[in-house]
Amino acid sequence: MGFSGIRAVIFDLDGTLIHSTIDYRKMVSGVSEILRSHGVEVDSSQRRIWEITQRGEEMLMEMGCEPSQWEEIMRNITEVLNAVEMENIDKITVIEDARETLESLKGMGLKIGIATRSCNAYTREILRRTGMGNFVDVLLARDDTPHPKPDPRHLLQVIEALRVPPDKTLFIGDTTTDLRTAKEAGVIFIGFPTRPEWAERFRQEGCETLLKSLKQLLDLLR
Repeated sequence: MGFSGIRAVIFDLDGTLIHSTIDYRKMVSGVSEILRSHGVEVDSSQRRIWEITQRGEEMLMEMGCEPSQWEEIMRNITEVLNAVEMENIDKITVIEDARETLESLKGMGLKIGIATRSCNAYTREILRRTGMGNFVDVLLARDDTPHPKPDPRHLLQVIEALRVPPDKTLFIGDTTTDLRTAKEAGVIFIGFPTRPEWAERFRQEGCETLLKSLKQLLDLLR
């Protein structure tokens, strides 16, 4: 696969630019408790946060929940997610060569975006502490968009803000959720699995290009 003509690179955050320390079990427990308090029991095993939330919304709507009531429930869910993210902010570490890779991409004249399901306050503070924010042109976090990943509109909003065509944009992520988001948005994707089993999942879903390090991205784009 060739990457000539790429004008922008968009990155996921947790697991792609930083080693995530977020307590996802605590998130799942908090979201499940909120849904349970409204009479909905969602099977949280083998489910991601967005899947649990999506299923909860579907079940509540089937029970006659009004959209305004769901908005209030989502505000409560968002507060739980944000709190868990922020309490782990002091524990994060930067993935090897992440800052240097962003700096090099900017030096090549490319635009850089971030599309993350983490909250804005968490993401901005991490980018500030690590110095990576100096190289980011556009950030769109979970609470910056009504359609967060895996909805492709999240990615397309970042692309629109970067003012580049989708077919001249590259998305880098560490999960198959990121891969599916890119496919639905019509954006070229490169996987950056940080665990062997994740690399296998990418291959099973037809991901053609996988990075072993972020610096490898520079070679692909030169």
